Amino acid sequence: MLKFLIFILFFNSLQLFCQDNLGFKFGAGISSITKSYNNSNDSMEIKSSFSKNNNPAFSNNFGLYYLSKISEKSLIGLEFLINTTRDRIRVDYTEMYSNGTIISQIKYLDKKNITYFRIPLYYGYKIQKFSINAGINAQFALRSKGRAKGESISNSNVSKIDRKERKLKIDGYDFGPSFGLTYYFSEEISFEINYYNGLNNLTFLINNEKWKNKQLLLGFCYNLM
Repeated sequence: MLKFLIFILFFNSLQLFCQDNLGFKFGAGISSITKSYNNSNDSMEIKSSFSKNNNPAFSNNFGLYYLSKISEKSLIGLEFLINTTRDRIRVDYTEMYSNGTIISQIKYLDKKNITYFRIPLYYGYKIQKFSINAGINAQFALRSKGRAKGESISNSNVSKIDRKERKLKIDGYDFGPSFGLTYYFSEEISFEINYYNGLNNLTFLINNEKWKNKQLLLGFCYNLM
């Protein structure tokens, strides 16, 4: 009798395990660290103009995912990923007198790179070969770096700007919602598109500035079992 009960428990566990999937995924796309400001300190004599133009930056992630089927159309997903967020911004700052005479001008390309350990947890609802996914992400910075390169012009004197940061002055974590769509090409292979919107203000040294992560990725997934 005991052997029969053990067999039943083992068989049910095997059936439950077979409903789950463990796999590998790789994604690539674009990202940015959006910035908002509370400006400005213009006086009657001196005016300033300030612009930052975001350029799409290459982004990627890779790692393992685990899917648990909780009903015929519903699933829960958990992932462990190495994620890279990159940012490219062209900065143009001009300071001038009220009569239009330029005092100084600064132009440079600002690049930032943050590598995270990301843990997404999400719910998926399947419609035929598609799954609509929504969930929450927690991510922890493993390393970061930045570089600003350009030139500064003051009183007709031109000086080069080449400033490197081996570690950005940012919080070590980020969190926020993600939304996605998965297409199941076969039992082993699927493709996905995911959007992540970070909620944490990454920088903690600039009082009038906020940094937020945003990322859009296309992914390839392969079931290992």
